[in-house]
Amino acid sequence: MRVWIMCFVALMMGVAPLRAGGQETRARGDSIFLEGCEVSLSSEVQLPAQEAGVLEKLLVKDGDQIKAGQLLAQIDATMANLQLNIANAELAVSKKQANNETNVKYSQAAQRVAYAEWEAAIDANKRQPNTFPKMEVQRLVLTYQRSGFEIEQAMMDLAIAKLQVNVAQAKLDAAEEGIKRRQLSWIPEMLTEGEASPEGVVQKLYRHQGEWVQQGEPVMHILRADRLWVESFLDHTLYDRSEILDRPVTVRAILAGGQAETFQGKMVLTDLMVDTKGEYKVRAEVENRKGPRGRWLLRPGLLVEMTIGLK
Repeated sequence: MRVWIMCFVALMMGVAPLRAGGQETRARGDSIFLEGCEVSLSSEVQLPAQEAGVLEKLLVKDGDQIKAGQLLAQIDATMANLQLNIANAELAVSKKQANNETNVKYSQAAQRVAYAEWEAAIDANKRQPNTFPKMEVQRLVLTYQRSGFEIEQAMMDLAIAKLQVNVAQAKLDAAEEGIKRRQLSWIPEMLTEGEASPEGVVQKLYRHQGEWVQQGEPVMHILRADRLWVESFLDHTLYDRSEILDRPVTVRAILAGGQAETFQGKMVLTDLMVDTKGEYKVRAEVENRKGPRGRWLLRPGLLVEMTIGLK
């Protein structure tokens, strides 16, 4: 009787109690209200050194707020800069060689002279037989033929020189990339076109300025702070996954001093798997913001309330 009365009162108030992973959940007609939802990171990275070397510059410290693409550290690039200078010089030389048609023009001119000499010998022998001995005529023919081969060789050398420009350009690109790889910056994964520059926080530095770092060794731990996840669970018998995905959400968090703040977002995940309690995970992506002192308000690990709009 007591349980029936409680359910009757709940129905009269228009609020139906639902079960969601031990968290209090209530349906309110056009929305779902969830308590005890956990805030978590949408992205974090152990930022590695892409090349081995001395950590020449360290431009941030623990707790610093950063933006995507910002230069955070610099590995010594002395040798890389020298390689860049060499590559620039090689490219300049190869371009000069690729544009130098002197050998082709000389070979073509030499062929014209050889042909003229051969033709003159033939005409002379027509006027006066044996003016040019047979062997001399054959030598002139061979000279003319050789000039043709020399033209082909000169043109082949010119074509190779043009290809060498591409090789030199590739070396230059590699040298420039080598310098970039010694500049540490943070680029979050899964960026969408037109998205505002992501922001994060340096959680921890692992190395210090002046130390040697190995390729692939983590230099710092970075957390994305401008966009967070809020996760909870729903009973699969009450809500289909398609009803929840892409729905707008409002998150309410109680901060220091009892201050309440709300944040907006949308549902980005409804898990395919149903757990042993008959529930599936739902995840919202929420836009964080900074307070008056420039610090992020919503923080991973907080438990918050979340309202999912159904209409």
